[in-house]
Amino acid sequence: MPLIKRLKKKTRKTKTFKSLKKESRIERKTSFQVLFDRIALHFFGHTATRLARRINLDKKIKQAGLQVHPVVYMSRQLLKLAISLIVSGFLLIIGTLILLSHSMLYFLIFTTIVIMLPIILFTSGFIMLNSRISERRNGVNSELPFFASYLSSMSIAGLSPEKVIETVAKIKTFKYIREEARLILRNMEIFGMDPLTAIEDVVRDHPSKAFRDFMMGYVTAVRSGGDVRHYLELRTQSYFIEKERELESIAGKVGAILDSYIAIFVLAGITVNIMFASQGALSSLGSIFGGLGDISLLYFFNFLVLPLISVLMIVIVSSILPKYPVAYLEPYIALMYSIPLGIVIASSLMLFGGEIFIRPSIRGLIFAVLAVGTGITISLIPPYIMWRRIENLEKGLVENFASFLQDLSEVRKTGLSPERSILYLASRPYGSFTPILKRIATALYVGMDMYKAVKIALLNYKNWFIRAVMRFLIDAVEYGGGTPSVIDSIASFGRKLADIELGLRKSLKSRVFMPYLGVILQIVTILLVIMLSAGSVTMLSQPVARMANIKVGIEQITQLTFVLTTGVLINAVFAGLLVGKASTMTMAGGFKHAILMVIISMIGGIISIQLFLAPILTTQTP
Repeated sequence: MPLIKRLKKKTRKTKTFKSLKKESRIERKTSFQVLFDRIALHFFGHTATRLARRINLDKKIKQAGLQVHPVVYMSRQLLKLAISLIVSGFLLIIGTLILLSHSMLYFLIFTTIVIMLPIILFTSGFIMLNSRISERRNGVNSELPFFASYLSSMSIAGLSPEKVIETVAKIKTFKYIREEARLILRNMEIFGMDPLTAIEDVVRDHPSKAFRDFMMGYVTAVRSGGDVRHYLELRTQSYFIEKERELESIAGKVGAILDSYIAIFVLAGITVNIMFASQGALSSLGSIFGGLGDISLLYFFNFLVLPLISVLMIVIVSSILPKYPVAYLEPYIALMYSIPLGIVIASSLMLFGGEIFIRPSIRGLIFAVLAVGTGITISLIPPYIMWRRIENLEKGLVENFASFLQDLSEVRKTGLSPERSILYLASRPYGSFTPILKRIATALYVGMDMYKAVKIALLNYKNWFIRAVMRFLIDAVEYGGGTPSVIDSIASFGRKLADIELGLRKSLKSRVFMPYLGVILQIVTILLVIMLSAGSVTMLSQPVARMANIKVGIEQITQLTFVLTTGVLINAVFAGLLVGKASTMTMAGGFKHAILMVIISMIGGIISIQLFLAPILTTQTP
C-alpha cells in the first residue's frame, strides 16, 4: 500500500509539472501577443481606427467568426507592414551591393521579390480574413442539408431549441455547424441571451445567406407559434432541390478548372520548355562559337512554377467542392515513409547504372529516366495501397446504407422497438454495410446502448455520410424514442442525401481523362523539339566541327533532355493528385492517377528518346 501511494503521489506531481509547463508556454505566447498588440496600438492606433471604419472591417471580422477588435486587427497589419519595410530596405541595399555587379537578371528578380514582400505581408491578413469568410460560408453550406434534416427530425421527436443547440454543439459529425452552435451557446451562457435572441445575434451577419435565412425563419416560426415542423420539412425539401441543382454547377466548375489547368500545364509548359530546349540545344555550339546560353531558369520553371500551379489548382478545386470534417490520413502517413525509400532506390539505380553524368550515351539517358521514374513510382505505391483499402472498405456503402434505412423504417412501423428492428434486419444482406450492421446488432444483443454500439461498429470507417445519418438515428432513439414517424423521416432524408452524394461523385468522375492526354503531349512535344533543335545545330555546325575536329555538345543535349523529362515526371505526380481531388473529393484518391501518369510519362519519354534522339546521340558519341 505505501508503494502504491508513493506511485500515485509521483504521478500527480508529474502531471502537475506538465500542466504548469504547458500553462507557462501559453502564458508566454499570450504575453508576446499582448505586447505586440500594445506596440501596434501605440504607434498605429489612430490610423487603424480610420482605416478600419473606412473598409468596414468590423463586419468582415464578424463574418469570419474571429474574436478580435477591428482596430487591433488593423494595427497588427500596419505594424507588420512597417517591420517588413525596414527589413526590405536592408535586403535591397545588400542585394544591390552583391548581385548588381554579377547578374542583372538575378538582381531584377531579387529586387522584385523584396519590393513585393511588404505588400504581400500586409495584404496577407486581409486575404486570410476573406479566406476565413469563404471557408465559413462554404463549410456551413455543405453541412446545411444534413443540419436541416437533423433539425427536422429532432423537431418531430419533440426537442426544444435549447436542447437541439446543446446537442449540435457536442456532435463531432458537424464541423462548421458545430462552431455556430457553440457561438450560440456562448451568447446564452455568458451574455445571458435567450436561445432565439442568441441565434439571431450569430446569424445576423453570417456570410452564408442560406443558413441566415433558414435560422431566421426558424426563429420566426418558433416565436409566432407557427407550425415549426412543417416549416423545417419544407425548407429541408427545398435544400435537397437546390443541392441537386448545384451538382451540375459544381461539376461544370471543376471541369472548367481542369480545362484551364490543361491549357496552362500543356500550352504554357510546352511553350516555355520549347524556348529552353532550343536555347539549350544552341548552347551546345558554345565551344565552337563562344555563345553558351543561360538555361538556369529551366529548373525554376519545371521544379517550382509548374508544381505551384498544380497546387494552386488543387486549392481552387478544394474551395469549390463540398467540405466534410473527415480526413484520410493513412495514405499521407504512408507517403512520408515511402518517399525516402523511393529516393534511395532512384539514387542506387543512378549510381550503379546511370552514365548520364559520366559519359553521355543513349543507354545512360534511358537508364537515368528509368531510375527517376521507378523511384517516384515506388514512393507512390504504399499510399495508393492504403487508399485502396479505404476505397474497398467503403465501396457501395452509401447505397447499401440508404437501403437499410428504408427497411428499418418499414420494420419499425410493425411495432418493434428500434433496437429489435436492427436485430431483425441483421440477418439480411446489405453488401458493404453488412459488417457494420452485424457489429451493431452484436453490441445491442449483449446489452450496450445505441451510441456505444454504433461507435464500436464505425471504428474503422470514416465515411462522413454514414456517421452523420447514424448520429441522426442515435439522437432520434435517445431523445424521441425512435418513433415510426421519426425513423421514416430519417430514412427519407437519408435516401435523398445519398442520391445527392452519388450524383456528385458520378458527375466528377467523367472529368479525369484530359490530364492524361496533357502529360503525354508535353513529354513527346518537348523531346521532339529537342531532337529538331539538336538536328539543326548538328547540320549547321558540321563544317566548323570538321575543321576543328570536335563533336557537337552531346553533354548539353543529354542533360537538357534528362532535366526536362524529370520535370515532366514530377509534374505528372501533381497532375495525378489534382485529378484525384477533382474525381474523389480527396487528394488521397489521386495516388492511383499519379502512378499511372508517371508510368505513362516514363514509357513515353523512353520511347521518344529512342525514336527521336537516339540517331543524333549515336552518331555524335565517340
